[in-house]
Amino acid sequence: MRLDRLGRFMVSIEVLTEENEDFRKFIGQFIIVRAEMLYAQDAIAYVAHSLMFDKTEHGDRIPEYNLIASKKDDGTVEFSVERKTRPDFYADNF
Repeated sequence: MRLDRLGRFMVSIEVLTEENEDFRKFIGQFIIVRAEMLYAQDAIAYVAHSLMFDKTEHGDRIPEYNLIASKKDDGTVEFSVERKTRPDFYADNF
């Protein structure tokens, strides 16, 4: 397997500690290759591989993504990713 769909994203500690089966299923679609606790943001920054990310070439800067949560009519939450057009500051160091 080639890890050619890398992306960076952050998840708040609040979201990670909630009992949310929909989020657990969603995060299961990622192969985490790096994680770092960001105490100032009260979040964990991840680098991961996922088929939801755009393809990357060896040596490319790893793009950043927002994780999007949308509540459906039946009460479940649907998650998706959106590539950021302007990376966050932390990304230069992560």
